[in-house]
Amino acid sequence: MANGDFNEPLNVGWHKRAVNYSGDYRIERIKEGEEYYARIYKDACGYAQLEQKVMLTRLSSLLSFRAKFFANSNNEEYASAGAVVIEYLNREMRKLGATYFCSRTPNFTDWQNSATLHLYEVPNGIWREFSLNIGEELKNYLPGIPKEEVKFIKIILLAYCTQESGC
Repeated sequence: MANGDFNEPLNVGWHKRAVNYSGDYRIERIKEGEEYYARIYKDACGYAQLEQKVMLTRLSSLLSFRAKFFANSNNEEYASAGAVVIEYLNREMRKLGATYFCSRTPNFTDWQNSATLHLYEVPNGIWREFSLNIGEELKNYLPGIPKEEVKFIKIILLAYCTQESGC
């Protein structure tokens, strides 16, 4: 993984992406003390994300990260979520499924557990350490993904907001 500690500018190893139907978004690198981190923010309708594709050298690879999530809505018409997403990709870079570490408002129902999607619900506003063994995740929680086809992962830092009645 390139620039996983965000010590370099975000354009080193990472790609910014946003779909902004309304409201504001920010994708920024922040320094707090001696450490850097990325902050992704989105309000109103759409999403903002920072992403990176990584080739897997072995399925038992361990992904570790530290993150804090925050999802809030001041209006019942809006639902929001913040997530670190690990997408599993085949040789042709087609998405086979995903794991989401996420915090979301109670009315956010876009993501549901399935044979190809696994959610880890995380409380708002607390820095936490996370660790994911890719092979164990696929074996234990994602039976719909053929393990032998997984050649890459895409790591996505995501802020997502929707309005139920449309934008």
